[in-house]
Formats: sequence, C-alpha cells, structure tokens
Amino acid sequence: KQWYQRRVAITAGDEELSPGFPQTVPYSDGSAVKLYGGGFVWFALRIPNYPEVEDESTVCEPFYSASNDATQTISSLNYPDNYPNSESCISVITSNNSRHVVRLEFSAFDLENHVSCSYDSLEIRDGDSASSPLIGKYCGSTSPGTIVSSGNALYLHFSTDSSVVNTGYNASFTAFLVPYTNLALSELLAVAEQQDDYSTDGEGLAQLAIDGNTDGIYSNGHVSHTASINGWWKVTLAAESYISYLDIWNRMDCCQGRLNGAKVLVDNTEIGAVEQVQGVQQYKIVVDLAGREIKIWATSGETLQLAEVEVYGSVIHVDHTLYLGLDLGLDPDQPEVDHSLDDPVDLGLDLDAR
Repeated sequence: KQWYQRRVAITAGDEELSPGFPQTVPYSDGSAVKLYGGGFVWFALRIPNYPEVEDESTVCEPFYSASNDATQTISSLNYPDNYPNSESCISVITSNNSRHVVRLEFSAFDLENHVSCSYDSLEIRDGDSASSPLIGKYCGSTSPGTIVSSGNALYLHFSTDSSVVNTGYNASFTAFLVPYTNLALSELLAVAEQQDDYSTDGEGLAQLAIDGNTDGIYSNGHVSHTASINGWWKVTLAAESYISYLDIWNRMDCCQGRLNGAKVLVDNTEIGAVEQVQGVQQYKIVVDLAGREIKIWATSGETLQLAEVEVYGSVIHVDHTLYLGLDLGLDPDQPEVDHSLDDPVDLGLDLDAR
C-alpha cells in the first residue's frame, strides 16, 4: 500500500509538527509515537525505547515462533559467556497453531544459586504473559529439564542482580500436536460410576462402559445398566484434559430408544444431547473443552444403558513433565497428524440415517 502525505499542521502537546507524514513525536520516557496519514484516515504507532547495542548477543529477543518441523534454541544473554548484571529479559515462545503445545528442553543451566532464587533466576510460566500459571522459578545448577506447556505458549523471564554472574542457560524448543486418544479407559485410571446398578450379580456395572469393548449385546457382559428411570452415568478421567469429542455407543439387542435425548455434561456443564436413530449404535458429541468429568443423563423415561463411552482428547502434562509419552505409549516426536475436528473423521456412521 502507498501512503500519501497530507500538508496539515498537527499539534502534539505544545509542539507543532511540520507538514508531512510520517513524523515521530518523542516522549520523556524515551519512547515515541509515529504518526501516519493516508486519505482521511490517521493512526499512530507507539515505538518503545529499545537501547542500541553493538553486540547482538546482549539483545533480549522478546518473541520466538515455535514450529513442529524445526528445533530452535533459546539462551541467556551472552551465552556461553557469562550473562551481564542487572538484566531483565522477557521472552515468549509461541506456536501459531492453537492445538500445539511447546516443549522446552534445557541442555545447560548455571545461574547464581539462592534458596528462593532471589538473586539471578529464570521464571517459566504456562502461557504468554506474566499472569499465566507459574511452572517454576529456577536458579543454581539444577536444570529445569524438559518443560511442556498445556497450551501453545511459554513465558520466560530471566533476571539478574548486580553481583555474581555465571554462564546462564541454553535450551532447545519445538512445537508438536498432541494426538487424540481415548482417555476413558480403566487401564488409564479412569473411574466410572452410575446412579445405581440394575443387577446385584455383577451385570450392568458402570465400569463396563469403559472396558474398551463396544459390544452392544447385553448378555455378552459389556453394557452398563442403571436401575433408576432417567438415571445417570459418569466417568472421571485420571487428570484434567482437553476433550475434543465423545463417541457414545448404544445397546443394540433391544431398547435402543432409551438413549434418545440423553444429556451430555462436562464438569456439570451441558454440552449436547444424543439424538438416537434406530439401527445406529455410535453417536459423536463435539465437546472442544477442558474438563475431567463426563456425565450422561437419561431423559427418555427409561433406564440408561451404555455399551461404551469413548472420550477423545489429550492430557498434556502432570507437573509440566511429558505425560503422554510416559503413560499412553505415544511418541511426541512422531510425524504430526492433525486430528482436529476440521478434518473428516470416518466414524462408521450412517449419516443419512441421522
């Protein structure tokens, strides 16, 4: 786009600007406003007062862009030489994909030690601002190790005092898309409950709806069953998770209509209902929320019977260490596959019938 100068007089405070744009108006704090004019539209950009330095190694880089196809590095000022005194450097590592998480892995760490890290320190937060949840404040020679964000950003604040200096830190970072997996399985420590059990002889128990088997024939022993009319069933996941969607599998040997209209809640917030269709067993409910408890509540005036409830999403971290790779057998370094809801998902449903 082309900017056109306007020959007008504009006053900034007590200072009259000469005709023509752009022009810079200084402030007492060393920052400035640059004025632009085009047509009949005017706007201003405030320019921070960044000090000029000759040695690029002493420049604090405020923004880093993480991607899944390249590993990049971030380090303290002057690294591998000693960092300077009296510095305050804030950096944010962000991926432009909201479904990414950021992994930060330290290869070197040596800051002045203090029991509460009051001298030199590196503060890491789970997000993109100083108000994001604190992951940790680090100093001394004990490395933070590997840090994984719960979202697509990490906030780093490196600060030093006026005395002792060390070599600082060096770390690599990358972004990756956490694949969705079924989190509602007994083997992953999910726990199922229901309002009451239909039978006292072990049939129809709540846990049968998260046993990994979608068999909808009740006599085969994989279907939960409440005793109460309009009863509820729920599963509590092992940890707070991002939940993308649910697959709810109905009983099929009889009584399919009992699932019709069942309400679906995540942490007691209603997010949808099952629209049951005769002959269709599998129903997808979009969630796209963080949560831990999923409840299904019958409204048909009948008991609630479920062959299986699958909760697809991702647990990113526990105490900000890599969780998926340890407990779910998934490799975060695998080639990225986008399982987002924007992509077609073959659920084996007869969509015309619905």
